[in-house]
Amino acid sequence: MINAIKWALAGLLFLFIPFTALAQDADDELSTPIAVEAPVTVDDDMAERLLGIYAQIDGLDAVGVTVRDGVVTLSGEAANEALAEEAERIARRVDGVVAVQDDISRTLDVGDNVGRLVSDGTK
Repeated sequence: MINAIKWALAGLLFLFIPFTALAQDADDELSTPIAVEAPVTVDDDMAERLLGIYAQIDGLDAVGVTVRDGVVTLSGEAANEALAEEAERIARRVDGVVAVQDDISRTLDVGDNVGRLVSDGTK
């Protein structure tokens, strides 16, 4: 009979040991800080790529880009319609772009437009 009681107590002990270990692990997990970095998404990659391209093209460096779920929104300024259309064409060529919303303001600045014509003629 005493042997049976010892085995029963031993069995109960083995049942509770894993639960106390799990509880301790859960407490450790709750107290451990979780490092969070800003996730880089495909949308962020597309926006960064377009901004890099526009920065290299005369007249498109003032164009802003936001991307959400593959939809590119172009903002900022371009000197004329041709430059705004060029920005839109470039955006449509980026892999993963679903649609392009053109919110670029056309400044139609005479100095910018004449300056481009003069510099294009001297090249």
